[in-house]
Amino acid sequence: MKRAPLVLIVVNVVLAASLAWLASSQGAVDWGSTGPAAPLPALPQAAPSLAPLPDAQIAQGWQHPLFSPDRSPDAAKTGAVSAGLEGVTLGGVVIDGDAQWALLRLRDQRATKLKRGDALDGGWVLTELSATSATFSRQGQARTVNIPAPRLPAAAMAPVLKLPDVKTP
Repeated sequence: MKRAPLVLIVVNVVLAASLAWLASSQGAVDWGSTGPAAPLPALPQAAPSLAPLPDAQIAQGWQHPLFSPDRSPDAAKTGAVSAGLEGVTLGGVVIDGDAQWALLRLRDQRATKLKRGDALDGGWVLTELSATSATFSRQGQARTVNIPAPRLPAAAMAPVLKLPDVKTP
């Protein structure tokens, strides 16, 4: 016999003996357990509340929108506003616990902030706020103004990129 097959036979015998020893130990092998796991640290009961922002900093978010490329407010859209509130657009809603504001742009392009229960010049009272809408009421009528959703521009007319056919070697 040559040397390589002899070495392989010896390795196989050693591996078989190791497997037989592990099978006969029936779980008596100590894998280095250190005992029971330590208890996890206690989590705080509630997350700490955020400090309220001054009104001047909240107004900056209205004047310089974060997701506008040039940080200027979206252009006002016409036509999709409820009757009685023509020209009033909802730019944002702030809901922070009990503090709730609607950030509005009026007909004369004046920006204003209304708390729940405050009234516009025409007598419309802000009665309800959600994340994307504000509901106003006057003399038993209710109107809702939604935040306009800006749309992405139309897809470019450039042809789709076509990769060349490449044969594999």
